[in-house]
Amino acid sequence: MIKKKTIVVIATLDNKGPETKYLKERIESRGGNSIVIDTSTAGEPYFVADITREQVAEASGTNLAQVLAIRDAGEAQLMIRPGTITIVKDLYSAGRLDGIICLGGGMGSALGITVMRELPIGVPKILVTTVPRGKFVGTTDVTTMPTVTDLAGLNRITMRVLANAAAAIVAMAEASEEKILEKPIVVMSMLGSTSRCAMQVKSALEDKYEVMIFHTTGPGGRALEDLVRTATSIVSVIELGLGEIASHMLGGISMAGPDRLQAAGERGIPQIITLGNVDFIVFGEIGGVPSKYKRRRLHSHNPYVTLMRLNVAESRKLGRIIARKLNKAIGQVHVVIPTRGFSQFDAEDGIWYDPETDKALIATLKSTLNKSIVVKEIDANINDPGFAEVIMKDFFEMIEKGKR
Repeated sequence: MIKKKTIVVIATLDNKGPETKYLKERIESRGGNSIVIDTSTAGEPYFVADITREQVAEASGTNLAQVLAIRDAGEAQLMIRPGTITIVKDLYSAGRLDGIICLGGGMGSALGITVMRELPIGVPKILVTTVPRGKFVGTTDVTTMPTVTDLAGLNRITMRVLANAAAAIVAMAEASEEKILEKPIVVMSMLGSTSRCAMQVKSALEDKYEVMIFHTTGPGGRALEDLVRTATSIVSVIELGLGEIASHMLGGISMAGPDRLQAAGERGIPQIITLGNVDFIVFGEIGGVPSKYKRRRLHSHNPYVTLMRLNVAESRKLGRIIARKLNKAIGQVHVVIPTRGFSQFDAEDGIWYDPETDKALIATLKSTLNKSIVVKEIDANINDPGFAEVIMKDFFEMIEKGKR
């Protein structure tokens, strides 16, 4: 007999009651069980939840009377957030959560995303929201479903959206039964301009390792750092896309925040660092490039993406930033430098061939790095087949050294 999947539903039953009841019914009509958690902090619930708001308040270390006495909705939500997280994590640990779905406006969506972030990647998660996509999701693996209309009652649109959401979350929970081969993980960063190198390395490693590639355009770098910070099966990080650091330094759109290139070092995970994609930063449409950069070397990569070549001073500054981050690492670090260019754009036949600028970065990086860090300079462009072979050799050397 096939076990029914249990879907946890987070909603405020004082103002999203009919919608939540309809969603619950649709989940159950699809063969799933439902556990509704009421996170309302104001009016009377539309129906009695499986886990009541009294229980949520108690799990948060307070009581409902204290929550209801708070007039500010944001403050009240902050008060019940710890209990909601605790209840959801306990349900997951007990095997009573196969998928989770939240519906809400701004407040409800913020709470739902906060709770979902506490669950592992791969647990099915859906946010049915009135808020535009991306507002809350960040680097989580949450699927968002816009409600189109407001969640202020049932109508032909909200009923269809909720029915679709119910069908999706049950199907996602059922799909999670599929067995996935678990191999040690190698995390790799890249952009399209270093993809030839990345694909060669991936092809050489994937028989024994699961190679997870992150497209480092901002969200990708943040997701990479989040994964490296928490996953337990990562054996190495190979960086072929570090342009996010330059974007953060100069105000490009591909920013991954100040903590980029730090998680692996903090955890002692072996790293192979190339200078992939550090020759440029990314802006949006060419008309949106900041005025102070208008006279720089720009390239319209497509109608929505404009690239800007770094100059000598910026390259030196970037070299110092990268070195200081790597100097803090407690694990093995190998810096493998392609002296004939860091992407397809600054190769000898590229649009931005500029060996003097590249040399400025390399010299500054080398002079700032701790002497204990292994540095290799390779007479190749990053996308040359021979450079990928050096990375693979270094990788296996690091793995063997780690076993001793």
